[in-house]
Amino acid sequence: MHFEKTKYNSSNFGFTLVEMLVALVITSVIGISIMTLYINSSRTYDAQTQVAEAQQNVRAAIESIVFDLRNAGYNPTGAAITGLGFVQAGTNVLQITMDLSDDTGIIDPRVPDGNLTKASGGSDPNENVTYSLYTAAGISRLGRNTGAGNDPVAEYIQAVGFAYAFDSDGDGALDFDDNGTPADTSDDRILWSIQDPAGGGNWFEVDANGDNQITAADDTDSDGTINAVDTGIAVDLADIRAVKIWVLGTARRADRDYTSTQSYVVGNRVIPPNNNFRRRLLSTVVTCRNMGL
Repeated sequence: MHFEKTKYNSSNFGFTLVEMLVALVITSVIGISIMTLYINSSRTYDAQTQVAEAQQNVRAAIESIVFDLRNAGYNPTGAAITGLGFVQAGTNVLQITMDLSDDTGIIDPRVPDGNLTKASGGSDPNENVTYSLYTAAGISRLGRNTGAGNDPVAEYIQAVGFAYAFDSDGDGALDFDDNGTPADTSDDRILWSIQDPAGGGNWFEVDANGDNQITAADDTDSDGTINAVDTGIAVDLADIRAVKIWVLGTARRADRDYTSTQSYVVGNRVIPPNNNFRRRLLSTVVTCRNMGL
């Protein structure tokens, strides 16, 4: 009996070592690319989520303040009400009053009672509102206090600021700085001001360098506080006609892949870069439609 020897082609035995190494390298490159794409996408999504949350918090804070400011000084009965309007006009604290409710404390613009008190005595909490920052559970919040403590309006608020425009001469128009040239109105600017930081009785303008902007450049000695300029106009809170509001919010947590390099102006303060926290600043102007009527 004769047995014929079978010849085998080496290709019948599978992949060579070189082929396997090439396949492994290609697979690794693809895998690393996919993982890198996933990680980058995840970080981008997380950053956008943090920014959106900070934006929503700041908007909530702004909207609440604006709502109450538009009612500041509301007095439909025309009664002489002591303490109506602005009670505190600070750089980061604002307290206002309005006659919105009857003596039972029910808000009904059709039946205001011509005072700021309840029939049972004491102030009506619906008619006396204070905004300020406070900290609870380690979180900085904007609080709305109507007499029973702060109610949280928004969380992760790093700073809030206010400046005021006024009509000190009673001519029905906001006071302006005419830059020494009364005949030329092209460069006139509203006197956005704060009360004398040293505790005096005058308004101090926060546009210290007169460029029609409130920026870090107004902090002329770079100490973190704008060097406001004395207007020579005595403070009378009843003269306030408009308020400029700044609210600076931060992300809930730090982002190790992000470094803040931007400073922000909030009222009369310059807030420096804040490490790895993303921040959002919103600013608006509210005309106090019930003041000066």
